[in-house]
This record gives sequence, C-alpha cells and structure tokens, in this order.
Amino acid sequence: MKGNMIMKRFLSFLLTFAMLISLTSYNTIAIAADSDEEDGGAGTCEVAGTITSIEQTEAVEDGFTVTWVDSANTETTEYTVKYTYYLYNADTETAEVTASGTQTVTGDCYFTATELTNGSYAKIEVTVDEDNYAVYNAACTLPAAISAYDYSYGNYSKYVYLKGKWKLKVFAKAADEANAAMLYVGGGYQITLMKKSGKVIKSWTVNTDSTNLSKKLKSFKKAGVYKVRIRPYIQTAGGEVFYGSSTIFSVVPQPYMYVTNLRTSSCKLHWEKVKGAKKYTVYIARSKKKKKTIKAISKLNFKKVKTTKSRSVSLKNLNVYKYYYYVAVVTKTKVNGKTVTSTKYYTYTIHV
Repeated sequence: MKGNMIMKRFLSFLLTFAMLISLTSYNTIAIAADSDEEDGGAGTCEVAGTITSIEQTEAVEDGFTVTWVDSANTETTEYTVKYTYYLYNADTETAEVTASGTQTVTGDCYFTATELTNGSYAKIEVTVDEDNYAVYNAACTLPAAISAYDYSYGNYSKYVYLKGKWKLKVFAKAADEANAAMLYVGGGYQITLMKKSGKVIKSWTVNTDSTNLSKKLKSFKKAGVYKVRIRPYIQTAGGEVFYGSSTIFSVVPQPYMYVTNLRTSSCKLHWEKVKGAKKYTVYIARSKKKKKTIKAISKLNFKKVKTTKSRSVSLKNLNVYKYYYYVAVVTKTKVNGKTVTSTKYYTYTIHV
C-alpha cells in the first residue's frame, strides 16, 4: 500500500513537471542559444554576445533614447541600428508603421529618436554582427496628459433609507487613441488620492486599451474634500518609470439625502450639511424605467429646482407611481480659497 502511494505521488510529480515544461516552452520567445532575454515594462529585451543589456533611458513627448552595454565597445565600434516606429490608427484599429530605416552609430552606445508623433512607440534592433546584437521592443514616447476628467462622490447604500459609505470614483479620458494604445503596450495611468494639503494617501495604477478609464478609489465613513492626481506613465523593461504631465483636481462630496412626507405628487427632500458649502443647488430628472448605472442616470434630462442656503426643499407635481425620479444636490465649496463645484452623479431615487 505504501509503495503504491509513493508511486502515485511520483507519477503525479512527473505529470506536473511535464505540464510546466510544456507551458514554459509555449510562452518563451525562441532566441539564440548564447543570448539572454529580460522581462518587464514597455516590451521585451533580447541580447546576445558582447552586448549584455539594452534599455530605454529617456523619454520625451516626441522621442526617446535607448542605451545598450557592450563589453567589447571601442571608439571605432560600429553599430547598425534598425528602427521601426508605430502609431495606432483609430480608423483601422491597428498599429501602423509610420517610419523605418537604419542608422550607423560609431563608438557610442545609445540611439536617440526625435520629432516623433506623441503616442508613438518603436522596435529598436542594434547589431554589430550576427553573434553580437540586441533588440528592444517597445520604446515609447513620454505620454501626454489626460484630456478630460470627472468623478462621482456620494453616499451609496444598498438600501434607500439607510446611510451607507461615501464612495469616490474617478473617470478620465486619454489624450487620444494613439496615447491609449501606446500606454497599453508599455504603461498605464497612476491615480493618486491626496489630502487637501497634497499629502499622498494611496496610489493605484490602471492599464486599459480604451481611451476611457475609471477607478473606484476609496470608501469613507465620513465625507471630506480631497485631491486627485492622474498622470500617465510608461515603465521600461529595466523597471524605470517615466511619467507624463499630471492633472490634479479637487473632489467635493455631494450631501447625504433622504425624503419625508412622501405622497403621490409631492415630498420633502432633506440633505446633510457639507463642510464649507454655502449654497446647494437641487436638480431633478424622471424616467418611466429604472436606471441602474451612473452612466444611464447622467444621460437623463436634469432640470434645476432651486438654489438655496437651507438643507431641504419641497418637490411638487410628482407622480411617484408612474415615474422614477432622480434627485441630485450640487454643492459649491471653498477649497484653498477657490470655489469648487461638486458633480451631480450621486442621486436619490424617489418611486413607489
């Protein structure tokens, strides 16, 4: 019995080992027997012979620099650098070659690309001879800043009449399709939540091949005013990170809402005080069908009810049996001497 158990375990080990070998063989790029391959970041590296490493060492919005190490380098060593530049085409939804060619570099161990369209990335092949070479794929330009941002910040609960947690979600749009594609190849977006003073609370990274990105940042027991920083980045195969321009904005919460005196055609809407808010503007929209997402609700035709300094308002001319009513209270709050207006994505639903 004991011998059978040992045999079963041995056969199981052999089967697992064979599967691992099979998976490794399937995922490995075939390269020369005496070459090394490095992993990570913006693409892959392949080196052979006296060239022992290659990496991206600089990024600007219209170019980059790739540097390699050659133990046999002299002032007269000639390197043939083959470059292929790519840019995403939104119409064809493919990466298209924008330029290619070769350049001879003598003595120096770096290649600099300039005057590229922002969002470009490239494959760089450096050759001394067939035994000594390096390949870097893909070097990237410094990403451009996001073109737009938005956020929702309200008190969300599974139950209408129970207070939940304050949840913050941010949305952003890439500069263009080319930048989105390039970042998907070699980086992403860093989203950082900060206190009003600028002290970092936490950072997240998001990688997407879409021009639109969203991220749920945090849930709070109490609402507060915070800052959010969004910046695109690329990470090289060697692990170095290059950041694009930062976009920083303040996020102001919408107040917690509840309803009293609910009748068929009227009710009274109340909301809690938001620290620093001097005025509140109430908006209302209606729909025959229930809207389940922020995106669906935001497309409704919201109409202004009134702007007030108080924390309640009467809503009239309703039909709570026929329609779903979505109510939003927008605040204007002073943040570091500047007036910041909240969004109206957090809504209270009125329906019977």
